[in-house]
Amino acid sequence: MLLDICLGTRTAWKILFVLGEAPGKAVTRKEIQSLTRLGNKTLVKFLMLLEKCSIIRSEKIGKAYYYKMNMSNQFSLKVLELIKLEKTELNQPDFQALNMLRDFTYELTNVNLENLSKVILFGSYAKRTFSSSSDIDLAIILKERNPADELIITEVIGKLGKRYKKEIQPHYYTEKEFEELKKKNKLAKEITKDGIILI
Repeated sequence: MLLDICLGTRTAWKILFVLGEAPGKAVTRKEIQSLTRLGNKTLVKFLMLLEKCSIIRSEKIGKAYYYKMNMSNQFSLKVLELIKLEKTELNQPDFQALNMLRDFTYELTNVNLENLSKVILFGSYAKRTFSSSSDIDLAIILKERNPADELIITEVIGKLGKRYKKEIQPHYYTEKEFEELKKKNKLAKEITKDGIILI
């Protein structure tokens, strides 16, 4: 198996994150599509690729196809280990919130913000005390204040908010501001204490 071909795309990983939630449970293509928000053509292509690579298995029951992890494949088991390790490092996040954070972080890397220092998840999602109405709090630490960068980030947040029906609440700091605030500001202390670094 060629790892970069089978596992080298965000699309393949989005599917694997869904199936990795309960590796032995069979999930329909429609359920995977709903959770990943992938288009049907793209989804079918990558489901076939993952199946050809023996990472997942499919079974047709009635008119529906069901997919699950191939637990007899060593690569599948390693993928599941990686997913579990990531979830542990991120404090077992909510599945939909994690998808939104993945898309947000990916969009930021595509924008190529050289001024971006760190993105830290904090608040109820980091502490696992969130409710369905909770927003997602992110500390966005920039090397220096730049309104143009903040505007780009705000546009990304707006686009994702519409797609996921969930609000991201950005808190902007420069590296210098954040270092100074950590000593005396309650919110900055909380970010430092409970925050989870995304990038």
